[in-house]
Amino acid sequence: MLGPLGVSAEQEQLYTALISRPGSTAEELARRTAVALPGTTALLEDMAAQGLVVDEGVNPLPGPDRETTLARTYRASSPSIALTPPAARQRTALDQAESAVLALTEQFRSIESRSADGVVEVVRDPVRRTPPLRPTPR
Repeated sequence: MLGPLGVSAEQEQLYTALISRPGSTAEELARRTAVALPGTTALLEDMAAQGLVVDEGVNPLPGPDRETTLARTYRASSPSIALTPPAARQRTALDQAESAVLALTEQFRSIESRSADGVVEVVRDPVRRTPPLRPTPR
């Protein structure tokens, strides 16, 4: 769903998991998603560089047998802050592409109208505007 914004499917899995469970470690995220642990750490570092997640650093966490362990934790950045700018850039790029298509279409039609050979535009999946012909009784 976030692919058009430059977010891979694996990054989206991690981001979604972090939204529902902030302060997760790479190990916890690997267990909760389909992303392998070595890949999880690299993806989280990339996502932190992109502003999608915040690296909270190394924090004490409760370990087995009530021992405290140290582990790096992450939390998701706000979607409105992290994802709105790339969505706006994508929207602007699409608007520019649409303007280019309109300009090219106008140029194409201008040249077509001056051509003696007459170029024909092919319409696919036309909407039927007239009823089908019926055989006349004899």
